[in-house]
Amino acid sequence: MTEYKRSYIIKKVKESIVSQLKKSTFYDNISPDKINMEIGLAELGLDSFSLVDLVVGLGKRFQRDDIYNKMLDKNYFNGNGLVEVISS
Repeated sequence: MTEYKRSYIIKKVKESIVSQLKKSTFYDNISPDKINMEIGLAELGLDSFSLVDLVVGLGKRFQRDDIYNKMLDKNYFNGNGLVEVISS
C-alpha cells in the first residue's frame, strides 16, 4: 500500500471517529487532529452501539463488509486497528 493511501485511510478513520463521538457523546470541540489512534475506542467514549455504527459507516465508505469481524478476530479496537483492518 502506498503512503498516500495509508494517509487517506488514517484521515478518514479519524474523521469518522470524530463524527461518531459528536453523535454519541458530549464532545463538541474535538477535531480529527486530536484523536490518538493508540487509545481504545471504548476509552474514547464509544459504546458498543456507537462502535457498530462507526464500523458500518467505514464499511460503506471503503466498500468492506468484513471490518467488524476482522476487528473481533484480531482484537483490534483502536484507531490503528481500524486502519490495519481496512488496509488489509
